[in-house]
Amino acid sequence: MVWTRTAGAPAGIRFIDEPPASGREGVTARLSRGAGLPESMPDVLGLGLRIDQAHGAVDVNLSSTGRGFPGRFLLALHRSPASAWFGSLMPYGGTQGPVLVAARPRGAIDPVTGEWTLDVYHSGVRSKWHRFAELRLLTRRGDSDELRLDPLMRVPPGATTYEWTRLLREPSYRRARRG
Repeated sequence: MVWTRTAGAPAGIRFIDEPPASGREGVTARLSRGAGLPESMPDVLGLGLRIDQAHGAVDVNLSSTGRGFPGRFLLALHRSPASAWFGSLMPYGGTQGPVLVAARPRGAIDPVTGEWTLDVYHSGVRSKWHRFAELRLLTRRGDSDELRLDPLMRVPPGATTYEWTRLLREPSYRRARRG
C-alpha cells in the first residue's frame, strides 16, 4: 500500500494521517463472496486487508456498499469486484469523530498479470471521501484462503472502535478465533 498526502483532509487517525517513513507497507488481501453464490450471480463482495506495519499487523474488513449517504451503510450486490465500492460499514473512532474507510478499484483485475489497483479513501459519516493511499495487489487464487482477519484485535493505530460496533461484531470474531 502506498500512502499519498491529502492536503486539508485529516482523518484524525494516525494510521491515515501519518504515513510510514517509507511511504509504503506490505498488504495481504482476501477477496470473498458473502453468500458464496455462483460467480454469474451478484453477491455481497468482501475485501479483507492485513497491513503489515512496524508495530504489528492492522486488519481492515471492507464490504461492497454504496458510496453516498446513506448507501455507505448498506450492503450492495455486485457480479464483479471491478464495479464495487468497498466500504468499512462500521466507523472507527478518530480525534475528529467517526471515520469510515473505503476502497475503489481503478478497473478489473488484469487477467494476465493478476495485478489489481485500488484507491483507498477516508470519510466522516456524511462527508466527502478523501483519497489517502493506493493499494496495489497481485492476485493469486487460494493464496489467502487461510487468512483470518480480526479488525477488533488489530485496530489501526490512533483509531478506536465504538462499543456498539464491538457488540455487533464480537460474537462472529470470537467464533472465528476458536477456528
